[in-house]
Amino acid sequence: MALTADKVLLHGYCWGNALWYGSRGLCRVWDPLMVIGLEKHLKPTDLELYNVRTDGWGLISQAAALAVLSRGYSKGGISRTYSSAFIAVSIFHHITTMFGAWQHYKLDSHYTKAMSIGVWVNAFLTAVGGVVLGGLNNDSIARTKLA
Repeated sequence: MALTADKVLLHGYCWGNALWYGSRGLCRVWDPLMVIGLEKHLKPTDLELYNVRTDGWGLISQAAALAVLSRGYSKGGISRTYSSAFIAVSIFHHITTMFGAWQHYKLDSHYTKAMSIGVWVNAFLTAVGGVVLGGLNNDSIARTKLA
């Protein structure tokens, strides 16, 4: 099977995001108290621990879904249209997470390094997702053989 630009774009995006989601999720599941400690205004209540752990499992699920998408696409079992839709949903997640982090980032009382990372990494991933989406939807780019 030939290596084409669409596969490189999709695999890079999927695995890069899976690493990002997975690392964020594992931190939340493994040590929710540490995650809560990053937020100046949060107290480690049972409800907050539950929320952080649940968020972590959701992120791990997203990471797994991206890995499955990447593998399915390379095997020819998932179309470019479906993959593009999946990437668009992922971009939506980055945008909403970025704006959520911005709500803390802009306030001195809520600013943390975690919020800074949340804003700027999600802005970067949104831009990368846009490039990937553009490449997947452009036949001349997507089907370019690389090797």
